[in-house]
Amino acid sequence: MRALRRAVGSADRRAAGEAIAGHILRQLALRRVRRWALYAELADEVPMRPLFDAIRRDSIPLLPRIVGGRLEFVPVRSWSELRRGAHGVLEPARGMSAVRVSPQDAVVLPGVAFDRSGHRLGRGEGFYDRAFGGAQSQPLLIGAGYAFQLVPQVPHGAGDRSVDVVATDRGVIWPGNRK
Repeated sequence: MRALRRAVGSADRRAAGEAIAGHILRQLALRRVRRWALYAELADEVPMRPLFDAIRRDSIPLLPRIVGGRLEFVPVRSWSELRRGAHGVLEPARGMSAVRVSPQDAVVLPGVAFDRSGHRLGRGEGFYDRAFGGAQSQPLLIGAGYAFQLVPQVPHGAGDRSVDVVATDRGVIWPGNRK
């Protein structure tokens, strides 16, 4: 899967990012999403800049940073506020204050693979699983990836947090009943 993602050309990456932004915004237009949390993509992940730019017209997006092995989310007004952080990922600078995400928020997160049940295979560090596992009242979690990342079954265990929505460049899948 990683080799397939690395093989996506820049024009196709850009088109996929724009398509996913459109699908997510259309599908969630009637939901009252208070705040949006996104990620700054690595080279083999779907670009989030189109969604960031669309969201910041009406609100201030949140982006994660890693502190002490955990994710925290920080309001970011401009992509230029991001700095290279842990694992080479762009993230908000250390001096910026974090906020707590709530059930009225939506969090878009990357994955290596997803299945139609909402199971997500990440990079293996468990940052998103720890951030959103356990508690009953959670934000809407949206997995974002290329259509080829949607596979028949993803291995998962008790500590893995599923996503509520899978958004690809070809559309959106609602595995559960949170639609």
